[in-house]
Amino acid sequence: MIHYEWAAILDADSSASVDELLAVAVAADAEAGFSTARPDPGVASGRHLLVRMPPRGQRESPDLDRLPEVSLVAYAHLSLAGAGVAHMQLVVHPSFRSLGIATLLCERLRDEETGWRGLEGVTTVQGWAHGPHPAAERLAQRVGARPIDLVMRCVHEIDRRPDRGPEPWPESASAEPLPEAAPAHESGLTPADVEGRRRRPREIGVIGDPVVADVRVCEPGPERPFPAAHMAVVGSTEPDRATDAQLDLLLRQSVATAAAAGAAHAVLHVPVDDERLLSIARTCGFAHDQSDLRFELAIR
Repeated sequence: MIHYEWAAILDADSSASVDELLAVAVAADAEAGFSTARPDPGVASGRHLLVRMPPRGQRESPDLDRLPEVSLVAYAHLSLAGAGVAHMQLVVHPSFRSLGIATLLCERLRDEETGWRGLEGVTTVQGWAHGPHPAAERLAQRVGARPIDLVMRCVHEIDRRPDRGPEPWPESASAEPLPEAAPAHESGLTPADVEGRRRRPREIGVIGDPVVADVRVCEPGPERPFPAAHMAVVGSTEPDRATDAQLDLLLRQSVATAAAAGAAHAVLHVPVDDERLLSIARTCGFAHDQSDLRFELAIR
């Protein structure tokens, strides 16, 4: 039903097909509120996986024949992370979802010599399943991938008063994103979350040796009358009551800074094993919004 091929570098036609698929997928996922993979087709490192379906009349069922003709039904990019590990982002065309395409692809990659075994030097493949997407975790379980990381997305709803409009955020966008809570975690976040995390940082405090809070506020838009704040607490100290009190104060200052910039809510991604930061974030009004899992599949 499907055909796949690996490519070290995309030619012009393949690159255009990938761009078209990603544009359709990102738009569909954003409308549904899902996170989405946004691999860069121009990246030379790693491998590209192109998945196609036969033209109408050559498919396996009338139901499949009714689906549109598209250049690609799925695309995956593997970025090599060293030590035999590759990070994978997989995108399926919205018209071809819930048909078992991803499951069938993973089964073929596992069973065929042209699949995972054809990737020299790669022993494990890792990928993120971001909370709200209904199929990602099920797929990981079917192919035998095991969870190795969990990141909690915590949100603080900021009290917006009707007489208080958003104040301008003076700094321009930055190419440097906030530090990631875990490797390759940002690659599948929602476009709105990525936008906010790439704002220029505003450092509001330093404690310990050091613990720093970055606060970034993205601009409001047609679907977002008030901007959202994204923050990260980076650097760690040995837990004790004094630094815990300072960390509590730092998070509260972060929320106050976000509120002063007109933000309606603040977002903080925390690794689940950072129990100290999770506990303090809860006391500061952050509530668990979703869980992001990183899975690992052994292919050797």
